[in-house]
Amino acid sequence: MAEICPIVGSIRIIGTKPRLTIIRYLSEGNKCFNDLKRVCKISSKTLSQNLKYLIKVKIVAVKKEKNKHVYFLTKKGEEILPILEMFGKWGKKWKVC
Repeated sequence: MAEICPIVGSIRIIGTKPRLTIIRYLSEGNKCFNDLKRVCKISSKTLSQNLKYLIKVKIVAVKKEKNKHVYFLTKKGEEILPILEMFGKWGKKWKVC
């Protein structure tokens, strides 16, 4: 089986709109499920599926605080943030949105 280019492989992991949105909002700090659902504006099912995936690939972790599950970026997840910031600068420069 041929090796996947690291860029393509990375995009496969984080490149969906829900995953990028979750990572973006977790970059602001820890959030519980309902807070993420509200700010990400995605369904509970979509949020749950994507959080499970991001936890599986160790970009997001979860801990229990005061009877709530709180989600946060791992070190691996935090290392994505400068890359996303550069995408934002590129998009702003080239007026892609």
